[in-house]
Amino acid sequence: MASTSPLPTYSKSMLKEMRKFLYRNMRYEQDLLKSDDQIDIFNVLAEVDVVIRSNDKGKIQKTAETTNKTIEKYFPRRPDASWRENIEVLLVAFVLAFAIRTYFLQPFQIPTASMQPTLFGIDVQSENIPKTEYPGVFTRIWEKFAYGKSYINIPAKNSGRLEFTSHDGNISVRNIQIKPYNFLFLYWLQFSSVTVDNDQYWVWMPSDYIMKAFMKRGAAPYQPGESIVSACVQTGDFVFVDKIIYNFRKPARGDVFVFLTDNINDITMSQRMRGVMGAEYYIKRLSAVSGDLVQITNPHLLVNGKIAHFNDMYDRIYSRQNGYSGYVHLPNSNILARDSDTYLLPPQSYLALGDNSPNSEDSRSWGSVPAENVVGKALLVFYPFGSRCGLIK
Repeated sequence: MASTSPLPTYSKSMLKEMRKFLYRNMRYEQDLLKSDDQIDIFNVLAEVDVVIRSNDKGKIQKTAETTNKTIEKYFPRRPDASWRENIEVLLVAFVLAFAIRTYFLQPFQIPTASMQPTLFGIDVQSENIPKTEYPGVFTRIWEKFAYGKSYINIPAKNSGRLEFTSHDGNISVRNIQIKPYNFLFLYWLQFSSVTVDNDQYWVWMPSDYIMKAFMKRGAAPYQPGESIVSACVQTGDFVFVDKIIYNFRKPARGDVFVFLTDNINDITMSQRMRGVMGAEYYIKRLSAVSGDLVQITNPHLLVNGKIAHFNDMYDRIYSRQNGYSGYVHLPNSNILARDSDTYLLPPQSYLALGDNSPNSEDSRSWGSVPAENVVGKALLVFYPFGSRCGLIK
């Protein structure tokens, strides 16, 4: 005699979930259901409502069985339902992520040291790591994910010397080919191949990081058995940019803001020399607005004749401590080249200055930022993890 599987035991909460599922799917497919089928479903839903209020376990069990049969009759589960649900979840997540990035929060990586030590750019921390101190594979993986540190070690099979060349503003190393391999533009999966004397090496590091490591090492000669380059490169800070806040208030003095380089002629000319077409994103501190008269008297920034104190960060910059150097004059700058120089901000524009004033190419070099170029306010650092994470001041 064949055995039969016992019927499942249904609870009140399970019956409520069935009602929710039946009601939702009936609404979704209402235009596909016949009128008699809709009436049948409505009758089942009405019975479910009555039974739920009664709290009678026997009636709950019987009604749940009837409701389950109704679901199987009108909304049978498809064989590929799990795949369809997963794909739908991924599509919804993608659309939400795209919408958030487009209208609310945009991730941005700090490429240079112009805002250091407020924000850190890509930095070669060690350019000559001894073999005995080069970390093992597990340490390198951990530091990559946790702290954004990438390691490179290219051994020398022959003697030689690094020779740097420049073409259209792009620097390369003679006899060394560096080719990037990106997977969906994901930072974690950016590899590069480095070919030296027909020998290929794979490096878990973006190509521009590798070039920085070569440049930091310099043109010193190397011998067989030594390393051509053995370095640790720290990624620049990853920040979220708030793209909605300036819809509710104007950019304010003291904000760290991100802007595009469109319509800033000196930047555009420099980009073309480097072979870059189109606008780039820059990040600086907004230090003056339209109509302000600005002046630099090292280490202070004067706005309308007074030392700027728009937030606590200006005191840190003026202190010349903990990595800050105060505001200085840049050699061959277009504006604010001397203590006596002043600059009047034109209408609908902002003054953009780097916190690392001696090493920042900013408004002193190329003038003010048009208001229409503003992307948003830098909100927080979300990577690398550790003390650098947090709100941006």
